[in-house]
Amino acid sequence: MPENQFRWREYFPSVIYKNPLSEEKRALAKEFRKTPTPKENEVWQWIRNRRMFQLKWRRQQPINGYIADFYCAEAHAVLELDGEVHNNAHAQEYDAQRDHSFVSRGIRVFRMKNEDASYENVKALMKYIREFTSPPNPLSSMERGNGDTAISSINRGNDDTFSPSPHWRGGDVAVGDRGGEV
Repeated sequence: MPENQFRWREYFPSVIYKNPLSEEKRALAKEFRKTPTPKENEVWQWIRNRRMFQLKWRRQQPINGYIADFYCAEAHAVLELDGEVHNNAHAQEYDAQRDHSFVSRGIRVFRMKNEDASYENVKALMKYIREFTSPPNPLSSMERGNGDTAISSINRGNDDTFSPSPHWRGGDVAVGDRGGEV
């Protein structure tokens, strides 16, 4: 590896490479990859193989005992798609626990409701994540334009749509979408 290349394993070794995982959880993640929800499958087709902003995403990635819908190691980010099952109190409590678990590992959690996960919104989020993980632009903000263009199409005042905050409520619970609770 060239000396100037960033070494992700040195900074984030425990998420993928040293992640203790039960065989049951490993099998569950594999099953989730085989039978994604329709919206997860749609989003996966847009972001797989570095199709958006050269970000490498993994599907149904086990992290700290939970399974994230999508995980990008280079951005240290999780993308969660929230369906109807996330609207009940039990699901929201579970979501808060898993978000806390991700945040405690330095992972930023991004959430979108299924109905808001359009191609344009996912693309805007990927652009935001790419800019967040890229080295700073040496040009001034005036020379490169307004920095808010990446999320201009998203209603930023509505917490139910999108939030770049790692402390935003929500999470993935496999209730209803996959016929049982994880």
